[in-house]
Amino acid sequence: MRNKIWTRIPDRSKAPRNWWYPEPKKDERHADVVKMLHESHSKAINKTMLSLLGVGLYSLLAVVGSPDKSLIATNSSIQTPLVGTSISFQGFLIVSPFLLVILTVYLHILYGKWLRLETKREDLNKEPANAGEPTIESVPAIFSFSDRLPRFVTTFIFYWFVPLILCVMASKAFALKELIRPMFYVASVVTLALLFLRINRCPERKRFWLNAPRWILLALLVAFMGYFPSVSDSFRRPLNLQREDLHEAWLQGLDLTGADMSNANLKGANLSGAILQKAHLDEANLLDADLRTAKLQGASLNLNYSSKQ
Repeated sequence: MRNKIWTRIPDRSKAPRNWWYPEPKKDERHADVVKMLHESHSKAINKTMLSLLGVGLYSLLAVVGSPDKSLIATNSSIQTPLVGTSISFQGFLIVSPFLLVILTVYLHILYGKWLRLETKREDLNKEPANAGEPTIESVPAIFSFSDRLPRFVTTFIFYWFVPLILCVMASKAFALKELIRPMFYVASVVTLALLFLRINRCPERKRFWLNAPRWILLALLVAFMGYFPSVSDSFRRPLNLQREDLHEAWLQGLDLTGADMSNANLKGANLSGAILQKAHLDEANLLDADLRTAKLQGASLNLNYSSKQ
């Protein structure tokens, strides 16, 4: 029984080996068909890659450039990439990852097909190249160049760009307790999927020494995903609302634990039922603010009403 198991595991025609290292399928298509498909897939990959970069950079700038006030203010809005519809900032933190995931999936579907066409193109070029005849040329694109710099840029864009953007968005969303777990798991699942693709597409001659650390990283990430729910609250960061204008803002029932609201304008704000434990409200303008049933245990309330009149 044991010998059968160890015989089956390295067999690329059977599970589980064929899940990540399947046997290459034979491609009997004519050279002209391969050339046409190779060119069309290369152009589609270029367009999708540029769209992914555009959406990712727009999302990065929007998240980094938006103050924490956008996370709680009901009147804050931002335009979604590609669509252009105005939505709330919290809604943007949901829609933008969704668009990034769709573009990433489409990009890698195209790239997977392109890799198979590239292998076929190289096979078809062997005989003409030896005979000095014209060969099927590859469309000039950053992902098709074999130099070290283009390979590095391609690897970053295809496998690490989106996880990086999602991590930045998650760090922004970690100020709200209800978004910590969803944002963490979205970023983690996308990272796992891309890491697995990287393992799957590693050249056979390099798999032993390149894929070993990737498998270790994948296993560690899976283990941490299982452990994360027990420590998720420790990843929460306090909201930075210092000197923000929140007059007459609707903040009823919000969890603002540890928020820095010093020198903020909270005149007439509805803070009833809000959790303001350990919040910093020094020099904040709380005139006419509704603080009924608000939890203020440990909050810093060094107020100067004379300066707020």
